[in-house]
Amino acid sequence: MSDPNLRLAAASRDHGNAPALTWYGEDQSRIELSFATLANAVAKTAGFLQDELELLPGDDLVLQLGSHWQTSVWLGACAAVGVEVDLRPPERHGQDAAALVGFSLPELSSTLSQSRAGVRVLVSESPFGLPGAAPPADIVDHAREVMSFPDTFFPEPDAQKTVAISDNTGRYGVGQITDLVSNTQQNCRSEQNLQVGLGTAILTQAPPQTQAGWLALWALPTFLGTHGVICQAALDPVALADLIGQEDVALVLADGAERNQYGALDVPLCVVEQ
Repeated sequence: MSDPNLRLAAASRDHGNAPALTWYGEDQSRIELSFATLANAVAKTAGFLQDELELLPGDDLVLQLGSHWQTSVWLGACAAVGVEVDLRPPERHGQDAAALVGFSLPELSSTLSQSRAGVRVLVSESPFGLPGAAPPADIVDHAREVMSFPDTFFPEPDAQKTVAISDNTGRYGVGQITDLVSNTQQNCRSEQNLQVGLGTAILTQAPPQTQAGWLALWALPTFLGTHGVICQAALDPVALADLIGQEDVALVLADGAERNQYGALDVPLCVVEQ
C-alpha cells in the first residue's frame, strides 16, 4: 500500500493509542502524539490547506519548521491534499511556491516580501501549538484558523499521486518515498538484524531536509507504524544516552554527516547515505 493517507488512517484505527511521535524541544519539553492524535491534527491541517489556503493537488508548499512535531503534521496534511513539500532552506528553493510556512514572523515577512508566494502561514512555536500574538493581516495564523476544521478529512481520489518531497539531495515522489522506506527497513534487517515495524522507537537528530530526518519524522511512522523520537536540538552524549534509555529507542537513524556522533552509544545505528 503506497498511499500515505490510507496508511495513517489504518494506523489510527488499529493502533490509535500507540505513540507515533515523541518530540523533545530545545528546552527538553516533551510532546507525545499517538497515531490517533497525529491523524486528528493531520486532518484539521489538511482541511485548512484545502479550504482556507485553497491549495490543490500538485501545488507546492515550502515548509520551514525544522525538527518539530508540527513538521510531521504538515507533511501528513500535504500528503492528504496531494501537495508537494519543499523542505530545503530558503536560499535553495524557488520563490514562486503556492504557500510558505514557518514559525518566525520576521523571517516570513523578510523572505516572502520578495517572493511570489501565494500565501504566507505562521505556525505557533508553542510546544502545544497554542495561538500566540496575532500576525499582520497579510499572514495567515494557522493556530487560530485550524481549530475550526473537522477532525476527519477525506482526500480526493488519487491525491497521493502528486505527493512529493524535495530535500537537500533531490525530489522524491510517492513511489520513491515508499522505496526509501522499504530500503531502510531492509537495511536495518540485514545490517543490524533489527525488525523495523509497529512500535519500533527510532531516534533522529537529523534535520528534516535530509532523508534521515523526514524518514524518521514522518515516512516511517506513517508507512510502518514506527515511533519517531525527534530532538529539536543536538544533545550531548550523556543526555542522548539518557533519552535513548527513557524512550526505549531501538535504532538511531542518522544522516551520513552525523556518522561519527554515535560511536559510543549502545544502540544500533542506521546511516542514510545521500
